[in-house]
Amino acid sequence: MLRLVFLMVALCHNTSVISQAGSNQSVRSTSKNNPGLENLQDSQRDSLVVWQERVVLHLDKRNLRPNDHIFFKAYILTGPEQLRVSASDVLKVELLDENGILAQSQYHKIREGSSEGSLEIPRKLKEGAYYFRAYTRWMLNYGPEKFAIKRIEINDTKNVKQSGKPINGITFFPEGGHLVAGIVNSVAVAYDGKLLLNLPVYNSKDEVVASVKNYGMGIGTFLITPEKGERYYIKLEGNRRIPLPEVQERGYSIQVNNLGNEKLHLKIEATTEVALTPTFLRGIANGITFFETKVDFEKESATEIDIPKENLPKGILFLELVDEFNQVWASRPIYIDNEGLLIQVEREAETRGNEILRVRVTDSNGLPVQTQLSIGLRGQMITDSKALETSSTIPEKSIRNQRFLNDLKVLTKQSSEDFQSSANKDVPDEIRYAFQNGLEFFGQAYDLNNTLLSNTKIQLLISSDDNVIVEEAETNEEGLFSLSGLQLKGEVTIVFRTVGAETKTKLVKVIPYEYEIPSLAIGNPKQRPVTRKSKQILPTIPAIDFFEKSDEEGRIALDEITVKATKPLRRTSPTIYNIEPSRVVYQDAKRPRTIPQLFLNIPGVQVVGLGSLSPSINLPRTAGSGPVVWVIDGFPMAPSTSMVDIVNLLSYADIERIELLLGGDASMYGTRAAAGVILIYTRSGSEAEYLKRAGAQLTFQGFHESISFEEYRKANYRKRKNAKDSPTTLYWDPALTTNANGEAIIRLSSSIDYNRINIHANSITEKGARGSLKTTF
Repeated sequence: MLRLVFLMVALCHNTSVISQAGSNQSVRSTSKNNPGLENLQDSQRDSLVVWQERVVLHLDKRNLRPNDHIFFKAYILTGPEQLRVSASDVLKVELLDENGILAQSQYHKIREGSSEGSLEIPRKLKEGAYYFRAYTRWMLNYGPEKFAIKRIEINDTKNVKQSGKPINGITFFPEGGHLVAGIVNSVAVAYDGKLLLNLPVYNSKDEVVASVKNYGMGIGTFLITPEKGERYYIKLEGNRRIPLPEVQERGYSIQVNNLGNEKLHLKIEATTEVALTPTFLRGIANGITFFETKVDFEKESATEIDIPKENLPKGILFLELVDEFNQVWASRPIYIDNEGLLIQVEREAETRGNEILRVRVTDSNGLPVQTQLSIGLRGQMITDSKALETSSTIPEKSIRNQRFLNDLKVLTKQSSEDFQSSANKDVPDEIRYAFQNGLEFFGQAYDLNNTLLSNTKIQLLISSDDNVIVEEAETNEEGLFSLSGLQLKGEVTIVFRTVGAETKTKLVKVIPYEYEIPSLAIGNPKQRPVTRKSKQILPTIPAIDFFEKSDEEGRIALDEITVKATKPLRRTSPTIYNIEPSRVVYQDAKRPRTIPQLFLNIPGVQVVGLGSLSPSINLPRTAGSGPVVWVIDGFPMAPSTSMVDIVNLLSYADIERIELLLGGDASMYGTRAAAGVILIYTRSGSEAEYLKRAGAQLTFQGFHESISFEEYRKANYRKRKNAKDSPTTLYWDPALTTNANGEAIIRLSSSIDYNRINIHANSITEKGARGSLKTTF
């Protein structure tokens, strides 16, 4: 309760966008006249603005092997001020492949605006790129584009050597977006590789005209005044040339000083042709224009402008230079953080040979800050002496240095997911998803004869290793019911029953459902996600069916939310409607065949990809063209169901027979079965009673109980020792706490034999002040 009171007071303190005032040149605010802001009058839209949640993720590593663990800390920020506090109590964590297919998911509790834990990479996961994603249910209101997401690499190679590898590519980022002839251009450089050098910049005559200053972390900068018609490049190993962008004859350059607490200082230079045309400078975040000012070059081709930071939104702000026709000539992202924290780490030695890392956190005024940090140390043995010499980073000795490096990260697109703007124009018009304060269970109830239980009271016995909980629910006319606010940990067993004369009639069979997985939004999502899990291929239905319209417990009906069935009915029955099948094949109980092999024994059926991970079938020509319906024990599957889904869903040893209905025999299923019906029957007989009783209970995953880093470290000691030349997590603490002096101590054992340690630390206070450190020893 106190948390919500604090949250409401803090969020209501400042929910409007305040006009800006320039210093050197006048800055005209456009926020009061912005249509995107004027429309925020509806109470639901106001709530969606004030209570918007964002998640900032910190991972201990980005490169993993199957069966490894990834440790994370999630900061949940709320409202325009991005305070570290949340009305949600549940965080969902997912691992998805590049196509948005779910590989793993977990639920974690949110406490005091943060959550932490670990996720184990499945042992049989294929190598490649994956995405680690985290979000609350409330964030579904804003769409998957607002979820926290980080790309990771899964590689089964035991030694993944990263340091010292050659530079594979270089990307250039002129501050204004273009190289412009005849004026000074500031250019940021992003290296695709870890061997960073102070590389020279050449012109077409092979003359050195500039040199890249290396700041570590794959980032560098240089200044250049390019000539009209000239081409420039950087030379890499093997005389490989990386060209700079083509030089523009006309345009503007922007140089930004973002180091001060109170203002941005901009130097804008223009070529003669455009200096005399009307030019305007805008500051835009998430589609909202926060200021606009006319740029006056007077008689000079350069001018300087100061922009107050006081009322600019936190996060990424885009500076744009536009002409009177609204054409953008230059654009440059910057990172605004008015109340930054400075995180510093110093290395010391103990008398016993162990090492100490002294962590210190101060505010923008240099005063100590007592707070929590998430911090990870990655160790590696570098054998290339040249790589070791050039891999260090500049220490962040002041807030000014930290802001400079954060600005470079944003300019080179290295940390944009962590620095989202607090401004948001594109909020939805209505609240469709409520805050989640506990886990939820959705189900559909049947008796052991597979008869739907409508308007029936269901008793749930939930048992864990140390506790038994009894809950009650009542189904609606469609047999649907729900439970909310569950505070369960780990895997629990649920037994379902109702009132009856004997145990058999008391037992209830339940199909559990879960929310459909949101699409993967990474700029260019490839497809809507479909899970490969055998439990999640049944038809989706609206979640509103699980809720009553309104009741005294204050449940909220969630319009048009879809959920997905996670456990199919298991029912043994005679041939459907006593129709003689067109084709049939029986399983050999003593020597069972795989599902694709069974189809090989059906006349006219072709199996494509036999023995592969993605088999498919072609039905006889007499079947015609169109969709095929799969039916398991009388239960029709989703239209999108494939052979792969069936193979993942059923054990071939459990199959009794497979039947085909073709032509008119399939007409009872309508046009959705234009090409036929495939009916699969599972085993019956002596096992029938056991299957019925087993169907009355299932396992449910509560809040994930993550392994501690200390347990992980001990279990993986030998693996780490044998892989020194690949990056290894030496230390991880998601809640390292500084004392009243703003300090905390990390002790490293003298047995740690690495000559390079990468440190990554993050901190976000309840009031939204944040700091980040990436450095190397």
